[in-house]
Amino acid sequence: AAYARNSTDLSPSGMHIQISKNWHSKEEWPGLPYDGKWYSAVLMLELPPESKLSFEVVLVYQFFGALHSVSHAQLSLIGWGQNGLWEEVGLGSRGEAICYEADGQHRRGLVTDTRPFLVCGMGSA
Repeated sequence: AAYARNSTDLSPSGMHIQISKNWHSKEEWPGLPYDGKWYSAVLMLELPPESKLSFEVVLVYQFFGALHSVSHAQLSLIGWGQNGLWEEVGLGSRGEAICYEADGQHRRGLVTDTRPFLVCGMGSA
């Protein structure tokens, strides 16, 4: 997760940061644009001339204080099999908790992938 905060009093700014990422790679397609692992956080601002703004971009991993962090990102499918886009909601820094594809480009169902959260593996309890 990523958020912007006021650098003077550290309060959240409310400015949206759009996250896009990819962790797929297609070795048999050398030179494919945007192939491989990458993470992009974009914050767009519209400011009048000579404006002054002081803020910090903060990356949150597993916890935000005592709470598990939550994030939303666009997940690139370059290198997965077909190009396209899934939306992803993550809990903490453990990867996606749920992926969905609103336009149904690759799958017939809305939900494309889920992962359990805070569970033990088989035989580990």
